[in-house]
Amino acid sequence: MTDKTNSCDEKTSEPSEHRNSYTGNGTKRTNSRIRRPGLRKWINRFCFTVIAVECFFRFRQMGKIVNIYSVPIKNDGPQILQTNSSGIQSGDFPSGLSDTNSSLYHSTNYAFSACILIKDDNDKLPEWLGYHYTAIPLVYLIVAVDPTSKTSPAPILELWNRTTEMKILQWSDENFMPEGEELESLLDEIPVGLVKEKAAINDEETDRIRKIKLHRVRQKQFLSSCLVHHKRNRRNWTMLIDTDEYLVFNKEDEDGNEDILLNNYKSPTRTVEAYRLSIEKRLKKIQSRRRRLPGVENSTVSSFIYPRRNGIPWLVEPCMPLPRLFFGSKESPSEKNQEDVPKIFNGTKFDTLRYRKHAMKGAWDHNLYDKSIVDVSRIPWDKFEMIYDPHRPLLPCRKIRTPEYDLMLSRITRFDQTLLRVHHYLGSWDSYSSRDDSRRTKERYDQLGNVDYGDDNDIRPWIGKFVEVVGEESAKLLLQTKLN
Repeated sequence: MTDKTNSCDEKTSEPSEHRNSYTGNGTKRTNSRIRRPGLRKWINRFCFTVIAVECFFRFRQMGKIVNIYSVPIKNDGPQILQTNSSGIQSGDFPSGLSDTNSSLYHSTNYAFSACILIKDDNDKLPEWLGYHYTAIPLVYLIVAVDPTSKTSPAPILELWNRTTEMKILQWSDENFMPEGEELESLLDEIPVGLVKEKAAINDEETDRIRKIKLHRVRQKQFLSSCLVHHKRNRRNWTMLIDTDEYLVFNKEDEDGNEDILLNNYKSPTRTVEAYRLSIEKRLKKIQSRRRRLPGVENSTVSSFIYPRRNGIPWLVEPCMPLPRLFFGSKESPSEKNQEDVPKIFNGTKFDTLRYRKHAMKGAWDHNLYDKSIVDVSRIPWDKFEMIYDPHRPLLPCRKIRTPEYDLMLSRITRFDQTLLRVHHYLGSWDSYSSRDDSRRTKERYDQLGNVDYGDDNDIRPWIGKFVEVVGEESAKLLLQTKLN
């Protein structure tokens, strides 16, 4: 049989007499045949490279190659967890996720991290974990528990640690709070007048004033220590949100129902023209991309960001403030809540499925200040020493998209300026009133909850994807309080 080869398979060796040919006077003879071996060698290399690249992308599309540029997940070591009895079943943990692709789904170094400070949020925690584990995916989490909490999240966190690929640490004040004179100094830095004004309390309530001051110091100390921990462990994007908030794609409203704060890039005194033009150029790109954002059922946030990490807005915003969208207490009919929800679950037991009515997108009312995600790998170490507030915590967050820092405008993100947003759920009256807070009255709840600027269903497909990722048995165990 005749062996047919192309130029990529041909031998490149030539007879020895043609390799070094000289004239009679000793000068080197110019001969085109001398160049052929080098030419063929480079042709072979080129063909090999083309074949290798083609094979790589074919295998990657088949889901058999995890990003080769990622660093393997680093375990944080032993988790600081308490063990006690509760309504959460802790026995018979599955040996692993039943979905065979779950390891690939979460095993990228671009998986998200998070820092949350909680107080009696056990009713919200499983849904929050389930959504972010599925849609982001969230892998590295540090939970700080308020010392005045009446309940412990330890059984829930232990369940998720053992059943999923999450790495969860539970911290207490001992892990990050200062003591003695250092603590008192930090408390003295907080103006009493500001505390009384925001909390609506009088001079006689000294104990309550101190508790509020302690909470603010605890919040800042925790965020600083948590962000440093994630940076030290080579993490990237880190969420700074609460257990009633959910990170989602900021898809454009199909009905154009958005209120835009047009002066967001202006300072109180002047407009910087060059900066304004650069912002507008960036804004046009983001607005165009909002129309093509995927759904939660089609892409995770992490897998969306990674191939675009060197472009707008990810490259230019290592701290990314995001607008919030508030969801009130108006419910859809129960049969509507159950649409596209796996039969094992009761849709009315999930805030993300039960409440669809929201405030005006982009408006100040109800939505209030934004929240942030931070790429800790790109923030200098010294910037973590000063935490300003939970909305824009670090100095690099303060002037994002604004030429000068302004107390109001620099903490409100235009709704059309980002590809992500944060959903904020009021939740049920039972959940709202369970907190020991005199401000949480039924009148206040009804006032807040009475919003209806349309339905938003972008987040709803997550529950079906969750079951697909972890398997039905693990899903029932992890979200056992949400079953039918």
